[in-house]
Amino acid sequence: HGTDKNHWFLKEYLDCKRNRKPQIEMEAIKPYVKGRKILDFGSGAGFHASYLKTKGLHIDTTDVIDFRDVVANGLPFELMQTSNRIPYLDNEFDSILAIMVLHHARAQDQQSLLQDLGRIGKRLIIKETTYDLSSLDSKANSFFSEQPIFKQFVSLEVGKQKLAVSLIDLFTNAVASGWSEMSLPFQYRTIPEWKVMLAEANFKLVNIVILGFDPRQVTPDSRIIIVADRKK
Repeated sequence: HGTDKNHWFLKEYLDCKRNRKPQIEMEAIKPYVKGRKILDFGSGAGFHASYLKTKGLHIDTTDVIDFRDVVANGLPFELMQTSNRIPYLDNEFDSILAIMVLHHARAQDQQSLLQDLGRIGKRLIIKETTYDLSSLDSKANSFFSEQPIFKQFVSLEVGKQKLAVSLIDLFTNAVASGWSEMSLPFQYRTIPEWKVMLAEANFKLVNIVILGFDPRQVTPDSRIIIVADRKK
C-alpha cells in the first residue's frame, strides 16, 4: 500500500507517524536532551524534528536521502554525501538524536558513524531495536506483565528474535511507507555490543532504558534508549 496514498491503511499510518508517534517517542527521549541546539540524525520525514521545534528547540536535520514531509520543509537540512560522514562542524550540537536509524547503516559504517557523531556533538541519544535480552532477570516480571508480547519475544530463540524485528522493519519502511530506496541491512545490535561500540567511539554510557513493545505504536518491537556523553 506504500504507493497508494489514498488507501485507508496508509492514511491512518501516516497520520499516526505525523501526529501521534513523535509525541510518544519524545515522551521517553526528551528528559535526556541537553542544551538547545539539537541534531536529528537520520531524520527521515522530519516528524520528530518538527515536533521538537514546537517545544522551542533549535533542530537541524540530516539524512542520506531526502525523505522530508511537508511539515519539515522549514527545518535546516543537510544531505549526507557519504554513508559514514556527517556534514557538520566539530562540537556544533549539544545533543544528537539517532532515532531508529543506526540499524539502517551497514556494519562497516556503524562504528565510523558513532565516532563522527562524537565529533560534532556532546550527548548522543540512541533509540534502537534490539534483541537477545538474556540479561533481563526476575526484576523484569512486572514489566513483562504489562507487555505480554515483549515477554513472548524475549522467550524466542535469538535467531527468531532477529528475524521477527527484521520483518517488522521491512513492513514499516518498504511496505507501509513505500520507501523502497531505503537501505535495509537489518544491522541490529545487542546491548553488550552497543556498550563496546560506544566505548570504542569515546563515549561514556549514561543510561540504558528498556522500552520493550510499546502498545501505543502501530508497529511495536523490542526497543531501548541509550544515552551516552562524549568523554572529555
